[in-house]
Amino acid sequence: MLCNAMRCHGAILSECGILHCDILTNNILVVQPESGRVRGMLIDFNCAVDMEVSEGEAQTEMMGTPPFMSMLNLEDSSVKRTALDDWESLLYMICWLSTYGINEHTRRKEANSKLKKLKIRGWHYGAFDEIASDKRNHLNTRQAFETNILASFNPALKHRRLLARLASKLRWTLVEREELDCKGSLKRPEEDESSSDLELYGSSDDDSGGGNKDRIDPFEWRIEHCERISAELLGVLE
Repeated sequence: MLCNAMRCHGAILSECGILHCDILTNNILVVQPESGRVRGMLIDFNCAVDMEVSEGEAQTEMMGTPPFMSMLNLEDSSVKRTALDDWESLLYMICWLSTYGINEHTRRKEANSKLKKLKIRGWHYGAFDEIASDKRNHLNTRQAFETNILASFNPALKHRRLLARLASKLRWTLVEREELDCKGSLKRPEEDESSSDLELYGSSDDDSGGGNKDRIDPFEWRIEHCERISAELLGVLE
């Protein structure tokens, strides 16, 4: 189902130059045509932008629903939006549904006091920069992602482990790439914690001297490789 929706997403982007910009739970429908095969359908292009507008404001405009917005979107970054922002939104959607439940039968039954302790709750409440900071910290390393997000997936879900593996693979493909050769690619270095600059940087493992020469902006880097990474992400779903 998700594969159908994201394959459609890619086709519309490549053929029409339109980026959806609002991947969330209500915008992917489960449909069953007369053939009887269940498929996913991507709907609601109200937030979509024309990517063929050269260096236009539409490519960096804030839009979407906070729990599912990409980090660049939440931080109103000047870095150009790409299909990978929508793939990031899909990852958040999978984590959200896997935590709170996909339908009435799998909805969590715990008391509100326990639900309020879930780390993923921070993706919904607070200022946009605070939500982005939570996401950056939660996705920063595999351990952080497993501890803060995957460990809280709803025990009532039959395919909980499968969903956790899917989310983990999508996260790795998006933010922990071997080509970057960096740990914690989404978390700002210690010296930048008080900075008002919200651009996201990593530092390579070899940067032992504390200098900035090996620092990497993974979001700038992935723009040039967007098509290849998108294909890899689709392969994860397939």
